[in-house]
Formats: sequence, structure tokens, C-alpha cells
Amino acid sequence: MRLTNEAETCRRVAAMRAIETADGCGAFSDHLASLFAGEEQLERARAFRALQPNPRSQIDAISLRCLAVDDRVLSACRGEARIRQVLCLGCGMDSRPHRLDLPGVAWFEVDVPEVLALKEELLRTASPEAAALTVDRVERLGLDLGRELHALQPALRAVGWEPGAPTLSLLEGVAYY
Repeated sequence: MRLTNEAETCRRVAAMRAIETADGCGAFSDHLASLFAGEEQLERARAFRALQPNPRSQIDAISLRCLAVDDRVLSACRGEARIRQVLCLGCGMDSRPHRLDLPGVAWFEVDVPEVLALKEELLRTASPEAAALTVDRVERLGLDLGRELHALQPALRAVGWEPGAPTLSLLEGVAYY
């Protein structure tokens, strides 16, 4: 199956998280990262790492970003704000709704349809334990925000997003592009 550039990029970032998880440094554990990355991207990430003068630099940047966003999500949803909706734009192969314990939170993921179709396909191959949600529910919306931004709010409302409720919006990786 030929993947789009968006899907390959998402898998590459998942590979970096998988390597960090496998290293066991304790920064975080992403039990779906290897599955989301795929063997080809894992091999590429290992080869890239082996060629670097400081082999951890790229992985550390991804890990630090992941840790910072994890911390912000946990603080917003568990802390005083008690956020009950998270909107993840350009979600890619993010696994937070499967690894951050956030009962009572509705999670909304938005990315291009090809990326979300791949993610759903991969989740169907995961063990029930690995694919289990750690949030109340996840809604995935396949939209190309560069072309269909006008459709975002109606699509979110159609799947239960509450426009007036406090929402934490994430734009983690896509902001680089």
C-alpha cells in the first residue's frame, strides 16, 4: 500500500516514540508506537539514529515534545480546569487516548482521511488491551484542514462536540509544517 507523505511523516514520528519506549529511559511509554510506525519506519529511524554524531538528538526532540504535551493534557484534564473535551488537530499516529488515563474526557481527532484510515486499520490489528481507550470516547474526523477548514465545526458538532464547553486544542506536530 503506497502511503501519502502525511502518513509517512506520522509513522516516522511514531518510530521515534517507539525507539524511546524501547530504550526504557522512562521518559514515557507508548505501547502503540511500534505498531503505528511500522517496520520500515522503525528501520529507517534506527539507521538515522546510528548515523548521527549525537544519535539521541532527533529522538530527544520528539520525546521532549511528547512529554510536554502529555503534561499539558494531564494538567488541563485532571487539574483545576477539569477539561472534558480535547481536540487534536493533525493527530497523526498520536496514541494519547490509548495511554493517558483520562476518564470522563471526550477526545476528538482530526487529520486527513488517509492517515485516519491507516490508524484505524492498525488499531484493528492491535490486541484489545493495546487498543483499549483510556478516555471515555474518541471521535475521528477525516478532514484536510488546508482545504476543508469550514467543515470542521459542523463535523465536530455532528459527533457530539459541545461548542460552549471548555476544550483543550492540540496542534502538536502539524505546526511545523
